[in-house]
Amino acid sequence: MTTTEMVYVLDKIKECVQRRAINDCIHDCKHCSCYMEPSNTLDAIERIVNYIFHMDKHNTRRSY
Repeated sequence: MTTTEMVYVLDKIKECVQRRAINDCIHDCKHCSCYMEPSNTLDAIERIVNYIFHMDKHNTRRSY
């Protein structure tokens, strides 16, 4: 997954949360422009977390 693809996923998640926050959510996820297959979204989030984790070699993933 490229950095551009990771940013795309984060932008879609952000847009979804923003719509819900302002009550502009259609509550029909599969027909929303923000929709991504859950398995793809989870895979992307995992890759993003791993990418960030590997940038900081002195940190452990579960240190939060």
